[in-house]
Amino acid sequence: MTPVGIFMGCFYTDPTTSQPTWNQMWPTGTVATDAMAFVLDDPDAVFRMQANASLAQTTLGNNIAVTQTSGSTTIMRSKNSVTASSAATTNTLPLRILEFMNGPDSVVGDAYTDVLLTYVAGMHQYRRRIGD
Repeated sequence: MTPVGIFMGCFYTDPTTSQPTWNQMWPTGTVATDAMAFVLDDPDAVFRMQANASLAQTTLGNNIAVTQTSGSTTIMRSKNSVTASSAATTNTLPLRILEFMNGPDSVVGDAYTDVLLTYVAGMHQYRRRIGD
């Protein structure tokens, strides 16, 4: 299955408190009849992710896979990351490395390199050919 976007959060009436609630994650077991998800579905979106290991400068422009894990209910953030060992020119990988994000916590070649990414052509649901 190809992605249609990135979950940005949701809005619902909390079944326990009856209060309108905005949340960055969908709490497990929540049942709400008015739930709305907000999804960044632009196939040309550029977004930042952290690699699960170091990425060398030579991976710039390569495609890369995603490691999907359960998010954190403590900090209410995703724990998904790009899979450093998958960086290659393979056209079936969903994301492309556009740039490295150097900063106090991220340097090219160091552990957990931050990168800017976009979808590989044809890997977003809106850009898939019929029959793919």
